[in-house]
Amino acid sequence: MAAGFAVQDARAADPISLSVGGYQYWGAFAADYDADNLGDASVKYDGEVHFKGKTVLDNGLEVGVRLELEGEQDRPEGDKQDQMDETYTYISGSFGEIRVGNDDVMPTMMGTAAPYVDYIFGANSPYFSPSGIYMSTFPNMGDQAQLMYFTPVFNGLQVGVAYAPETDTEARQGFYGKGQPYQVAADNGNTTSVAIRFDGGFGEGVGVAAAAGYAKEGREGDNDPVDGDVWNVGLSLSMGSFAVGGSYMVSEDTGVYDLGFKGTTYDLGVTYSDGPMSVGISWMHGEQEGTGNGTTAYGEEEADSYRFQMSYDMGAGVSVGATLGQDDAGDSGAFFGSAGETTFGAAALLVNF
Repeated sequence: MAAGFAVQDARAADPISLSVGGYQYWGAFAADYDADNLGDASVKYDGEVHFKGKTVLDNGLEVGVRLELEGEQDRPEGDKQDQMDETYTYISGSFGEIRVGNDDVMPTMMGTAAPYVDYIFGANSPYFSPSGIYMSTFPNMGDQAQLMYFTPVFNGLQVGVAYAPETDTEARQGFYGKGQPYQVAADNGNTTSVAIRFDGGFGEGVGVAAAAGYAKEGREGDNDPVDGDVWNVGLSLSMGSFAVGGSYMVSEDTGVYDLGFKGTTYDLGVTYSDGPMSVGISWMHGEQEGTGNGTTAYGEEEADSYRFQMSYDMGAGVSVGATLGQDDAGDSGAFFGSAGETTFGAAALLVNF
């Protein structure tokens, strides 16, 4: 592939210039817990700064970069942590797109789920979870250093495949200290993933988003061994102001929550939009069959999440939202959340730039 690119005139007409974007999301909630050791209210934050750039070479190839900088420090001061999120370089043309870098597995990147007003306090992969429950129909295997390929879009249909030779490992700076090798090849398995997605429509104004994905993960070691499969499907239909859909995921001892997990999750939802105002209701259910990583075991657990959400688009990338929610984790604190029921009300300010 590299030789094929080299035989052409690969001078860039214009060097890559970076543009800056990103988001800041602020949320506040008040909650009533069955558990008696938790606070009543909190203010939460999530934000990132995105650097993007691209250029078109004289041979017609487009080359681009993307770097996402985390806008907060998740861990206590002094605890070293990677501040970068997805980072990659891509080359695209009539053949599709080749990407190398740190990114999610294909079922996560290309998946779809029930329509939500927003994901800030949503049930499926929420930014903020007052109950502590974390459920999703998108495999959360973390950003991995991998090779990725996306086909061209044919009549709304696209396929993506990826291979990460060192499971659960991000690519970082190659040397540490005074020329000492910092990273060597780790014998901790690999992850392969594939997904297919369709975006289009049919009939009288019916929009369709449908996706299916599969990932095979192998991770060795005494502390967190993983060898399993995960697949997910999702479908969303829209007509006029209404959208309805759902998604489903099955995991067989994979690290979809950064822990060994075996079970199923699924969601259903409907939204209605009228100008800048949107409302929606959704339900999510999860079942864990009993598994764990190398140091912690988890029993059979179930959890349900219910949401009613409203959002108002103020324009210029600014919107406000409100959520009423209830999570029921049973007696065991399913999916690593607080046991029993959690009922909460929340408000959020979303700024995209």
